[in-house]
Amino acid sequence: MGCLQSKASSAPNNTQSAEQPKPKKKGNTRDRRLSHVLPADFQDVSNHPQYSSNVAMLTQMGLEPKHKVANQDRGSIHENFMVQGQTFLMVLDGHGPNGHLCSHFVMETLAEDIQQLLSADPSQDIQTVLQSSIGRVDLQLHDTTIYTRFSGTTLTVCLINGCLLTTAWCGDSRVILGRKVSDGTYLAEDLSIDHKPNLPNEMKRIHAAGGEVRQMIDPIDGDVGPYRVWVKGKEYPGLAMARNGAGDDVAKAVGVVSHAETVQHTVAPGDLVILASDGVWEFMSSADVVHLASQYQSLDEAVAAVVHETRKRWIDEEDGVTDDITAVIMRIPG
Repeated sequence: MGCLQSKASSAPNNTQSAEQPKPKKKGNTRDRRLSHVLPADFQDVSNHPQYSSNVAMLTQMGLEPKHKVANQDRGSIHENFMVQGQTFLMVLDGHGPNGHLCSHFVMETLAEDIQQLLSADPSQDIQTVLQSSIGRVDLQLHDTTIYTRFSGTTLTVCLINGCLLTTAWCGDSRVILGRKVSDGTYLAEDLSIDHKPNLPNEMKRIHAAGGEVRQMIDPIDGDVGPYRVWVKGKEYPGLAMARNGAGDDVAKAVGVVSHAETVQHTVAPGDLVILASDGVWEFMSSADVVHLASQYQSLDEAVAAVVHETRKRWIDEEDGVTDDITAVIMRIPG
């Protein structure tokens, strides 16, 4: 299908889904509190790729001996979403004791909620719909039995309709674009900005809500790791992002929000849209990922190459420890 724009209207179709959590890092202590009880029907889909001719996804559980019990990442592909040729993509990265349950719930709920909003009024602005739906799903999570006091998830989504790409995100799961240029090579362009707590506007909101932003304090090394959100004067929750897709009740009380940032871009046939959890971006630059993915005509091979190279870099840098890693790659058809 070429770059034809049409309005979204009716029901999700051809859905593919997946999942992943968090490790340690030298001088960068990560939250390793994971759930000890998994629901009977919970499935870890690590290493189960999903792909079609235009889009592919792969998620792989991280390695952290004695700490890892589930993959807290999720990824989802919805082709022909509501209208023929429209595609909806998601990547989520759960954290905390029940992060895997939070990311799974949002993955299973969000597309249907967006469908309901657009079906009620197809003329609505899509960026507003995405923001509204993400907020609604956050509230719905609180109506479940999932304990979210110290658990939540990032959320990054893309809706591709012809040449129009709409992106919405909360947290640090990133979206990039590989723009195909005239000589056949690709240029990397970041479409999202990681919602780090030390960004001026994010920090201002957190301080106003009674939180504080600082690094973790090690008794020997002093300040270590990324900037985190804390209840003022306390050693919790220590969330390393200023916005989230859902959950994180304690962090929400001190300024973390589930208000998505949204942008729109025009894309062209052959461009690569790449979504990935922060497990990819820890040791891979946007240019690295675009360059590697663009070497493959087959998207399932491209996404496997990105995940496997990322995992190799983690193992080399972190003495065998890796984060959960999830990537989705779409080539704009035309």
